[in-house]
Amino acid sequence: MRQAEALGLRWSLIKGICDNCRMYHPVAELFAGETTGCNSCRGALRYEMQTGWQLKHRPFRHGCADAESCTQGRHLRPCPASCSGHHQSWCKTGCKTKSHQCPEVRRPCPRDCRGHARECPQRVGGDYYFAPRKGVEDEVESEQFVLPLPKPVVHELRHHWHSQQREKTRAGSGWDDRWDLVFCRPDGGPLGKRADWADWKNVLRAAGVRDVRVHDGRHTAGTLLAQLGIDPKTVQQILGHSQMSQTARYIHASDALTRGAVDRMGEALWS
Repeated sequence: MRQAEALGLRWSLIKGICDNCRMYHPVAELFAGETTGCNSCRGALRYEMQTGWQLKHRPFRHGCADAESCTQGRHLRPCPASCSGHHQSWCKTGCKTKSHQCPEVRRPCPRDCRGHARECPQRVGGDYYFAPRKGVEDEVESEQFVLPLPKPVVHELRHHWHSQQREKTRAGSGWDDRWDLVFCRPDGGPLGKRADWADWKNVLRAAGVRDVRVHDGRHTAGTLLAQLGIDPKTVQQILGHSQMSQTARYIHASDALTRGAVDRMGEALWS
């Protein structure tokens, strides 16, 4: 899942399904009752979640009458006239990546900047809302994105649900019941991307893993699925890509995977 999709995941979008009697059970009811089987026929359950939604944050906007005066003194100076581009220390000669930083100015403001609405005393916006996932046009289509959940993940979610219930008890009347989020703040409200990013970095340090982006987990998933022999079309569906060309960028061939492919081709040609 993408970061915004994980942060927007709600308990109501996770179901336990019994293939014997075709019953759907909300996962929160199953976890609350410590149930692992179907409540109707006691058959085994499989689990799936709808991933057609994401949590979005509306940008702040100036609520004042004069944004130009409001932003005075808040601008970061623009790039000097001699700046040839925004580059990092590891950039190769001739790098043209626009997102790289200027060697002299960190995240410069454009010369006609009217931003910095976050600091406006009368700012508006900044609220969270649910939106269809990337590449989805309407709410109906977003309901079609369903992923099965492996048993180890269900086991972790069960523990997480009980932990969240204890947080809810501690928060009391301060708990925000409007969101139903799987991953939230201690008061039940939406968890921002920056807070999630900080948690991710802490986990990497604790595990002794090299520093990577949150989004790199999707690249790892695509590569592992390829190494397990999953066909690219299925990988595309799991990652939620609209085009196969996108999926190809997420699958990184390892030496072992390459050797295995060449060995299998050799067996097919010369055996």
